[in-house]
Amino acid sequence: MLSCTGERDELDAERAVEIAREHAEEMDAFERWARRVAAADTTFPSRAALEEATFAPVRREEGVVGAWVERDGPDPWSLAMRRRDAVPGDLEWRRARLGGLEEYEVAVVGARRYVRARSETTGGAMLIVTLAFEP
Repeated sequence: MLSCTGERDELDAERAVEIAREHAEEMDAFERWARRVAAADTTFPSRAALEEATFAPVRREEGVVGAWVERDGPDPWSLAMRRRDAVPGDLEWRRARLGGLEEYEVAVVGARRYVRARSETTGGAMLIVTLAFEP
């Protein structure tokens, strides 16, 4: 994959685990929050209210430059911290297992690091939470 500067990004398994470990605490906290909000998505009066509640914990976090929450399966939806943003479709994701059941996917483009977690929710849906970080 080419970085923003045109240089090839190298992301081996060891580096992916290192990045995942560095951001695991933020990811876990945001994923737990997103799961609670997603479980109550039908109680919000509008999509804007759902977006505001979903991204409140990370909106002003230093180093977080993007956030996305997707519900895949029955009644799918997708939210972005900045409405016009989308997770780049051409990212090369690398799995990073930290031990136990902690597993993330990591991608790097230039200085930007993407970390993604997936978890099952009620009704057989999959919740996909992605954060983008920059130093």
